[in-house]
Amino acid sequence: MYGLKIYAAHLRNATGKNNSAAEVQTVAEHLQNVSAIMGKNAEGMGVAALARLIGILHDLGKISEAFQRYIRHNFDHPDKKWPRGTVIHSTAGGAFLMERYGDLDELGVLETIQLAGLVIFSHHSPTGLLDFLSPEGKNLYQKRLESENSPKIDEVYFFHQVISPTDLDSLFHSAVKEVCSLAETIASCSKDVLETEAFYFGMTEKILYSLLIDADWLDSAAFSQGKNFAAMEQHWDTDAVWHNFSQKLENKIAGFQNRYPSNPITRARTKVSDEALGAASRPTGIYRLSAPTGSGKTYASMRFALHHALQKHKKHIFVILPYTSIIEQNARDIRNVLQAGEEILEYHSDMMVEDGEEVSEEEKNRTKLMAERWDVPIVFTTQVQFFNTLFAGCASAARRLWSLCDSVIILDEAQTIPVKCTYLFNQAMNYLADLQNDTIVLCTATQPSLGALRYPLNFAEHAEMLQDLSQAFTAFQRTKIEAELPLGGMHIDELAAEIVHETEREGNLLLICNLTKEARDLYDAARSIADEEGLQLEIDHLSTKLCPAHRRKILDRIKKYLGQKKPLLLISTQLIEAGVDISFASVYRVLAGCSSIAQAAGRCNRHGERQYGKVKIVSLENENLSYLPDIANGAQVTRDLLSTGTEADMLLQPEIIQKYFEAFYGRYTEAQKEYSLKSGITLLDLLACNDHGVQAFWEQGGEEETLPCFTQSFQKAGREFFVIDRNTVGILVPYEQGESYITFFDSEIPPWKTGELYKKMRQAQAYTINVFSWELNKLEENGAIWKTQAGIFALKEEYYDENIGIHFDIQKNDFCFI
Repeated sequence: MYGLKIYAAHLRNATGKNNSAAEVQTVAEHLQNVSAIMGKNAEGMGVAALARLIGILHDLGKISEAFQRYIRHNFDHPDKKWPRGTVIHSTAGGAFLMERYGDLDELGVLETIQLAGLVIFSHHSPTGLLDFLSPEGKNLYQKRLESENSPKIDEVYFFHQVISPTDLDSLFHSAVKEVCSLAETIASCSKDVLETEAFYFGMTEKILYSLLIDADWLDSAAFSQGKNFAAMEQHWDTDAVWHNFSQKLENKIAGFQNRYPSNPITRARTKVSDEALGAASRPTGIYRLSAPTGSGKTYASMRFALHHALQKHKKHIFVILPYTSIIEQNARDIRNVLQAGEEILEYHSDMMVEDGEEVSEEEKNRTKLMAERWDVPIVFTTQVQFFNTLFAGCASAARRLWSLCDSVIILDEAQTIPVKCTYLFNQAMNYLADLQNDTIVLCTATQPSLGALRYPLNFAEHAEMLQDLSQAFTAFQRTKIEAELPLGGMHIDELAAEIVHETEREGNLLLICNLTKEARDLYDAARSIADEEGLQLEIDHLSTKLCPAHRRKILDRIKKYLGQKKPLLLISTQLIEAGVDISFASVYRVLAGCSSIAQAAGRCNRHGERQYGKVKIVSLENENLSYLPDIANGAQVTRDLLSTGTEADMLLQPEIIQKYFEAFYGRYTEAQKEYSLKSGITLLDLLACNDHGVQAFWEQGGEEETLPCFTQSFQKAGREFFVIDRNTVGILVPYEQGESYITFFDSEIPPWKTGELYKKMRQAQAYTINVFSWELNKLEENGAIWKTQAGIFALKEEYYDENIGIHFDIQKNDFCFI
């Protein structure tokens, strides 16, 4: 009887039996499971049938004698495995679709085949979605479609055990209807802008790929652990979560108001928070919370998000922040207020699943899976992780993408979005709002003018949550800003003397620099002046050349001194500008963009300790910002505003901030805002029309009937995308516990201690500093570093300074990158 035929999708050692025995997950079981998971997760996206179709066909190539020989051989001979790729099974499903339905002369048929086909072709690619068309004009979709390496499929098994021909045909035609409806929706939302239409289809393809990766990996993991896939998923009652958390936050806010009812700052924060709450009933869309520093944006934005999520039945709340340090602080504050447990996830490089004596292996696996899938109600993550989920060529990052749908996304400090990512960000947020029912909030004191660009961010009709911005900013004005920008700038020694004497008068002062070298030189000069004059003055330095554990210790000491009102001068790079709840009587800021000046002002008189604090903008001679174009352009626009009549104390007013950003973005070409590559191609084009690739296709004699309906170059874009410079290397430094980690990594580590090795690597991040290639070369030239047996660079003790961090003897390069 045919039903006795078994095709294995996965094998595992049978429980309680010898190693030669195998338990089988059949291809039928796996395809049906993945199809069901994808269909369930795609509900509300408008592509549920298309998702189920992809799931039911993705591993069709495993229904072949060739693949069965491969999987059985590798199970029976674990020490002599055939290499991955010996049997290419990932092309069969896409090819089958074209063979069965390609000749149908109906609207949407080819589009459906190709959208599903490329996802299936790509599902074993470690670099994410593959290309329809390469930038060089190669028709890679057609190449895979016509691959001669595809194994021969047992269609009898497929139609008897997996899905009947009638059901498959019905599913396919439902998918075609979805694609046609999708095309109409996209055309309407994109206002017939061809590039936007193509980008929206590309984003849909990315989400379909995300759905497949997640469902495939989930079901495979469930089988390997002897579970049903449904038992692996979290089943949150999100409406109950939103209701519970919103009530707890309301109680906390009421407590603030009752404790300090007459405090003007408390009243102003209450007004901001109440207006954010009032906006929660607005429709899904893209909004702005333009609130001054110190106005309680963290609680106000979360208040909006919880109530909006409850009213609109959203699945998740995402809080996107630029720096890890801000995540740690904000997530801790929100977790404490909401009394939350695993409903809140911090997802960044320093918060990975840790081994713990009290945690079972099953619990660790469950927690790890929640993090990998973003399968929790509230996620705090970094801009880097958020952008990687959207654009990076990495299957594990792409897996999370579908979780963004039908959610609230708060982008805190939105002005920090890299200029090169501007149009990618705008188009992606528009897509999520238009097609995936997302509500997006740009939360910052200095709103970038993203709605006035060639590819604008499409804000909601009543986008601003606060009713009177001028009144809000006036209520939180706790500083007076002045500027001293002499021709040529100030000498280091001149500025050092000024800040030392200003600290004497005011009691404490913060100076923020653009470059680490500036900060170090000013630190040395200030200490020399204080020593020469016999001043009892604590002088500290902060930069990214101090390891995180060291920085935290210095910050704790600074907060203690400020509380004790001891004389204190802190000289820092811009890492102090966001996410640090600290207040100085005076703040000096080396000339930068208005958004940086606003962040600096947020560290001055933060809690209204006096009527007004002093913020002074200064410039330094011979400052070279050529390697920091965003800072250089921002500084120039600020200088231009000041030189054309804008008073320094008006720089942070909303109308001036708007002028600032309009001028700031105007200093960049359109290509630069599209993420331009050295070749002249832009990532925006690769993810939309791929004009360069299409032109090359025609020039190479490509035939019109073979040109795919979609021409995106996903793989090329994914390989080229990065948020921050990738040319950095981590160096473990001998600061406090760092010494013991260096000793561990430089010893012989047996194979059975691999788990401990990875645990130590995660823990050692607090004692690790990322350096750029020129810095690494300098340290190597000086014999300052060596590579441990574990392959990790370590710094010699004499090259780490207690005050300034990594010490470079003679710096050949005056540039610093923050």
